[in-house]
Formats: sequence, structure tokens, C-alpha cells
Amino acid sequence: MWYDNKISNAIPVGKSSLDEFLLIAIIKQTFPKIEIERQISVKRFSMDLKLTLEGKSPVFIEFDGPSHFAISRYGPPKNEPFRKKKTVEDATGIEVINWAYWIQRCSSNVKVLFDNTINGYGVLWSTEIHFGMFVFENSAEIIETITKRFNAVDESGFGYFYGGQTRERNNPEHPVIEKIKSGRIDVGHIIPKGCADRNFWLPEKLK
Repeated sequence: MWYDNKISNAIPVGKSSLDEFLLIAIIKQTFPKIEIERQISVKRFSMDLKLTLEGKSPVFIEFDGPSHFAISRYGPPKNEPFRKKKTVEDATGIEVINWAYWIQRCSSNVKVLFDNTINGYGVLWSTEIHFGMFVFENSAEIIETITKRFNAVDESGFGYFYGGQTRERNNPEHPVIEKIKSGRIDVGHIIPKGCADRNFWLPEKLK
């Protein structure tokens, strides 16, 4: 109903996403006293969130859905994901954290924003847009940079993102794994451009 603009007094769809609302709810639950500002204008950009927690440096959060990396109904991505980050950080001195769609919306990842000793979590077990579909030639580097900010890269790589394995969690296995095993989808579907070690991106079942 929200996407159809049928909820009265709701924030306009074009300025928000359900993922952002979910993330805001988790942030408030994790840090009840945190200050959350939405749609902050910096230079020519609008930042999704600004988070201010007492005793910590503030951060901007930019939620990046699949259309920021792969071709969507709107066409290919207009800009490389870190273009906004550099401009805003240079202008404000405040870190911009890209919260990509494969970074799980959970309390652990919220805590990582302010404490880099905590391990975060990635997840891809429900998506239809996989790393091999990203358009940028340096996609592997982009994915690793974003994911490492959340301490979410396992020592064996990205395989646990697809479920069926544990990193203290047990998500369902993504159907794409069986499709690759049966030859219905090429394994390149989940390996990003620019990767140096394909095994680093594969679940154990595909290595």
C-alpha cells in the first residue's frame, strides 16, 4: 500500500524506502538515545541518514540498493558508489558509510558503525541481484571495501552470504546455489568483475 501511495500522511515513496524505515527502527532499538536526521543536504547531494551518538563521531549513512550496482528498470547505475562519499566527506569531515543491500539489517551491523571491534554480517540468500551482475569493472574491490567497513567478510570469503553455512548464524540456502550446481545458471552469476580469487566468492558447495 505504501508504494501505491495509499497510506495517508506517509513519507513520499520517492524519498524513502522500506529498507530505510526498517534500518531506522533497528538503529533506534540498538541505541535508544541516538539522534537520527533524515535527508541531509550536502553540496548537491541528499544523504539518507545522519547518526549522532553521544561520545562518538557522527556518521552519514547512504543506503545503496541493487540499482546502485546493477542494471535495473531505471537503466544502469549513473555513478560509481563512492563518488558521493568522497564529495560529502571532503565537504564535512564526517565519514559516509555505504550500507549496501547485502549488509544485513541487524543490531550487530548498527553497533559496528561506532565500534570496529565488532563483527558484522552479510546476507544474499534472498536477493535476485547477485555480484556477477554488477556493471563496474572493479566490482570486487567495491564490494570488499563496503563489506570490510562492517567487518562482515569471513576469513573464507563471501560464501556464507548465501546461507547454508554458519558465521554464528544459519540462514536458508539461496536457491541460486542448486541452480548453479544443476547447470541452469552459470557460476559467473555470483562472481564479480575484477575478482582475483573466485573461490573467495563461492559457497563451499561450489568450490
